[in-house]
Amino acid sequence: MNHYVYYSYEDWGRGYIGVRQCECNICEDEYFGSYYDKSFNPTNKIILMECNTREEALSAEIILHNFYDVKNNPHFVNQANQTSSKFDYDNTGIPMSEETRKKISESKKGHLKGTKQSPEQIAKRMESRRNGGGWSKETGKKVSQSLKGNIPWNKGKKVGSMSEEQKEKIKNTMKEKVKFRQRNDDGTFTSSSV
Repeated sequence: MNHYVYYSYEDWGRGYIGVRQCECNICEDEYFGSYYDKSFNPTNKIILMECNTREEALSAEIILHNFYDVKNNPHFVNQANQTSSKFDYDNTGIPMSEETRKKISESKKGHLKGTKQSPEQIAKRMESRRNGGGWSKETGKKVSQSLKGNIPWNKGKKVGSMSEEQKEKIKNTMKEKVKFRQRNDDGTFTSSSV
């Protein structure tokens, strides 16, 4: 198994520092990172260090993350600084005990995630949306009662009046973001910028 620390990056853009282990030749590995930022599109990768063990690679990653403070540095897309080589493990191929399997099974029971809705449920939801959607009056009353007595987050905070320059800046920004949606005869929408 080959272990290495790498830096993947966009041309003239942001980068990502990570650790990788693979069985292929390191120079031929096309992996660019486990980043979550969908706007990050790395095209290049530099191998910073080849290591003998995963722990050695993680230790090097920790040093680099701390040095560049990748979590707070806008030049990186890393969401956190690596802080320990102890929590990183791979349990692929390790069988689970029957007790562990039962615990996982029980914890997942009753969750609706991934379940499909019946055509009746979909029709009911779509009808609700067509008729203004939202909560029923009963649910609205319950929510209203539960919120009574809460102090608004901005109570007592004073916001000064904005200058004309600030107002103009906000106005221009909103004009760029706002899009009009126009419904076509076939039920689809056409978007057009202002």
